Amino acid sequence: MVKASTYFRYEGQDYPARSTMGALVMFKDMAGFDISQGIKSLDAVTLTMLLYCCIKSACRADGIEFTATFEEFCDRITPEDITAWFMASNVVDEKKTAARAKAKAKA
Repeated sequence: MVKASTYFRYEGQDYPARSTMGALVMFKDMAGFDISQGIKSLDAVTLTMLLYCCIKSACRADGIEFTATFEEFCDRITPEDITAWFMASNVVDEKKTAARAKAKAKA
């Protein structure tokens, strides 16, 4: 089993937050569409839903109790919390994307 490399602080505790197949299925059920279309066009509420699914699924996979409902989760976080987590969790992907774009431009 792959352990989480990113965490989200919620109610004073760090919870694993990573994309799993369970998170993707849960997100599709909650949001009504497949995330494979990308996240750039998602609004703040939908991004919050994605983060919630990543936390809920990673906790379930790691045997960590996370009982908050989506509504409870939303009541206790801020838009800044969401932005900070997405920025931190996508740093590697942005670097890879920039490197690929640079290499492609040279070709």
